[in-house]
Amino acid sequence: MNVLRFEHVFAFYEEGKDVLRDVSFHVDEGEFIAIIGHNGSGKSTLAKLSAGLLSPSNGKIFIYDELLTPKNVQLLRKHIGIVFQNPDNQFIGSSVEDDIAFGLENQNIPREEMVKRVKEFATLTGMDDFLDKEPEHLSGGQKQRVAIAGVLAMNPDILILDEATAMLDPKGRKEMMDIVLHMHELNPKLTIILITHEIEETLKADRIIALNDGKVFLEGKPKEIYAKEDTLRAIELDVPFFYKMKNALTSIGVDVSDIEDLKTLEEYLCQLNA
Repeated sequence: MNVLRFEHVFAFYEEGKDVLRDVSFHVDEGEFIAIIGHNGSGKSTLAKLSAGLLSPSNGKIFIYDELLTPKNVQLLRKHIGIVFQNPDNQFIGSSVEDDIAFGLENQNIPREEMVKRVKEFATLTGMDDFLDKEPEHLSGGQKQRVAIAGVLAMNPDILILDEATAMLDPKGRKEMMDIVLHMHELNPKLTIILITHEIEETLKADRIIALNDGKVFLEGKPKEIYAKEDTLRAIELDVPFFYKMKNALTSIGVDVSDIEDLKTLEEYLCQLNA
């Protein structure tokens, strides 16, 4: 079932420049999709269009097979939760607890259920000991945890992460992705759209869409996309270390086609050297 579908979408926002040009793709229920591309390729515009925060200049966007229009955007947006790059842009409440609860209040969730969800998702994101803290006293990683807790508490069907780990250190990025992947395990029907320039975060995606100059340049499974190392480098994109190793070994005639993760690859190489 398609939960999101773009059909020949164009977007013109930056001084007449084409931000997106004739973009078509679909996302199925429960998929984990990673969208990559160099700066200015249209990733964030695509995220805002998907969440109904922008309207396309041309083309059609469907949410659960329903055409997204100005009349139904508020209704369809309830399916979607989005976490942005800068958590400060999403803080509304005067405390962590208030901030996680804010979206639930807007949905008129009964207070008993609201309290339950705030506690549940604060605990899930490791922020249950900070519920009475003011946001300005939190670190960047903690703020982003609160932002994702608030979004997840609203039980979205589609979770969009728009460069959500960009301001975090490597440890914070890993923690953030661990939370997201854990949520996907708990709810296999949750659809995740990860927009990122951190290519290592894409390794567990079901599918990758690579944008270049506002168009879909490549689309496929990680192993299909990252096998095209030279093609990606031509549009200023890197390849995860695991696939660099696989590509290098393949180029010298070592068959590692069945190996799917770095640990297994390391073990295989140790056996070759034994």
